[in-house]
Amino acid sequence: MVLVVKSRFSAVMLSLVLILASIFAAGLIERADTSEYTAANALNKIELPIIMYHQITDNSKLWGKYAISSAQLESDFKYIKDKGYTAVTMAQLIAYCEGKGELPEKPIILSFDDGYESFLTIVEPLLEKYDMCAVLAIIGSAADLFTNVEDHHLDYSHLSWPQIEQLSKNPRVELQNHTYDLHTSDNGRKGCMRKSGESLQHYEAVIETDIEKLQELLYEHTGRRPDTMVFPFGAFSAETVEIVKDMGFKAVFTCREKVNYIERDESSLYSLGRFNRAHGKTSEEFFKTVA
Repeated sequence: MVLVVKSRFSAVMLSLVLILASIFAAGLIERADTSEYTAANALNKIELPIIMYHQITDNSKLWGKYAISSAQLESDFKYIKDKGYTAVTMAQLIAYCEGKGELPEKPIILSFDDGYESFLTIVEPLLEKYDMCAVLAIIGSAADLFTNVEDHHLDYSHLSWPQIEQLSKNPRVELQNHTYDLHTSDNGRKGCMRKSGESLQHYEAVIETDIEKLQELLYEHTGRRPDTMVFPFGAFSAETVEIVKDMGFKAVFTCREKVNYIERDESSLYSLGRFNRAHGKTSEEFFKTVA
């Protein structure tokens, strides 16, 4: 008798499993998936790789994690062009997410951090040559320093305010905020991170004061307030994104290396990942890991 009951129970359970499986297959029940992006979810999203460049220099002694040669950059641009990518700005991306514009079939963002003077001498001409645009994140204190001190050594020099004004007139260049003076790891704070034991009130005041200072300077020199926050070192705390949201920023660049999957949802713009372009790989080798 016990065996018969068990047999019937097993048959019932098997039937239930088969029924549920058919329902899943028909798409009548949403499947739970803990992965960040499933293939199904990505079908209605646009893949957007963002490349993070820093210094461009032909001094081979400086090549490394945050510096590549002008020849390497040009090779990257040619590779991107040949593969059918179209460089876009944050203005285009934000407009798309707000339902006010469209993106090309294969968009890519070329971001340049820190505001080195080599952007003006090397990058801008290549943008013109390859019909591309770029996002340039400025450090305010560096712009002040190289405006007050005449020094054009391209191994380390940063853009001055007159040079930034000049670049702001080029529609291929979009200026964004990289903090006024938080691109440091001094006194217990790295980038925009909250210090251990620091009160939230004090932390908010520090972040808001620094970022707003650069917003005002960029408005003064270019007539535009940036809409994208670029955290130095990709270092920030749980509270930082809400702070910059409240300040009016519509997007955030992190240093998390991932391809972004974009849909018409503004909230997805506050954790955009970027791939750091270091020296040591050919364009083909590097971009195979990106897209």
